[in-house]
Amino acid sequence: MGHPSKLNIDLAGRYAKWLVAQKYAAGTRNQYCLAVKEYSDFLDAKSFTKSTHFDVQEFIADRAKLGRSARTLRSLLYALRIFFDFLNLGGLIVWTPPRMIRPRQLEPRVPRVLTREQVNRLFAGTRNKFERAVLETRTALDVGRVNCARCGSRILISCVVESGCVARSATVL
Repeated sequence: MGHPSKLNIDLAGRYAKWLVAQKYAAGTRNQYCLAVKEYSDFLDAKSFTKSTHFDVQEFIADRAKLGRSARTLRSLLYALRIFFDFLNLGGLIVWTPPRMIRPRQLEPRVPRVLTREQVNRLFAGTRNKFERAVLETRTALDVGRVNCARCGSRILISCVVESGCVARSATVL
């Protein structure tokens, strides 16, 4: 197994700086840079600029064989898309190979829902009206639809809950 090309190492370093300049969150920068390093190691001595969508497909397939989850594979593909967009913006490539790959559809995550008894215990645990109001507003936001209209420095939140359990309006300063 060879070593990644010096060009790949240089491009990965420039990409890390570009992510900082674009104000990506630290966790996102870390994830994207790790994905690029992993891809560079996979390519071995081949340059990023000579990489094709077939290389990206093989990389994703290789990671799937290693037991990566569908969500992780999707994240790797997205991170590579951003990296190749960076290369494209820099004029190093004229097309973005990862954009030629259609990501697999994922099953939607079902949110954890509290039982009525658990919600009642939450409300029973409040110590004052403020805590109860915050909890009621938060419950309404989580359970129902929220319509927000910004009025100067105040945000008017009117909550409409489908189940009819909670119906409130609140003004947050």
